[in-house]
Amino acid sequence: KKGLKVTDITTGTFPTGIIGIAAEVFRGCKELKTVEFAESLKYVGSGAFYGCEALRRVIAPNIETIGDYAFTQCVILNNVQFSDRVTGESKLKSIGNYAFYGCKTLDNNLYGGSLVPDTVSSVGTYAFNGTGLWDKPDAQGLVYAGNWIVGFNGLSATTITLDQDRDEKTVGIADYAFYKCTTLTGINGLA
Repeated sequence: KKGLKVTDITTGTFPTGIIGIAAEVFRGCKELKTVEFAESLKYVGSGAFYGCEALRRVIAPNIETIGDYAFTQCVILNNVQFSDRVTGESKLKSIGNYAFYGCKTLDNNLYGGSLVPDTVSSVGTYAFNGTGLWDKPDAQGLVYAGNWIVGFNGLSATTITLDQDRDEKTVGIADYAFYKCTTLTGINGLA
C-alpha cells in the first residue's frame, strides 16, 4: 500500500516461503498487535520486534531460533505459542539474550503450550528478566519459564533443592540465572 510505513502495521501475517525476520525490521512499531508466522519461518533476528508496545500475541509454530532482544520491551505481550496447533509439537531450540526482557505481562499461564518447550537447549542471559515471571518465584525463590530456571529471587538463601515442590522436572538453567547470588553455596538435585 502506497505510503504505508512499517510502524503503521497492526497485524503481521507472514506468507509461506519466508524463513527469517531480519534484525530490527519491526523495531518500535507502535501499532503491531499480533504476529502470526508462516510454517516456513525458522528465525527471528536480533531486536526484530524490540519495543513493539502494542504487541500482545505471537504465533510461531515452527520457529527454531529467537535472536537476542527479539521481543524486548513488548510490554503487553502475554500470548506466545511456539508449538503447532494440531500436533502440539515445537521446534524451538534457542532463545537469545534479553529476548523477552521487559515483557511485563508475559508469564507461564499460556494458551497452547509451554513458554519454553522441551525442545529448547539454550536460554540466553536475562531472556526473561522484567517479565511477569519475576513476580511469581517458587517457595525457594527460583524463577521458572516453563521448566527452565531463568532467575533467582531468594537472594539470602544458601542452599536450594531443584524440583522440591514441582510436579515437573527442571530441564535447564538459563545463562546467568544465579548471577550475583553471593550467599548461595549449594544446589541439590543436579544430575
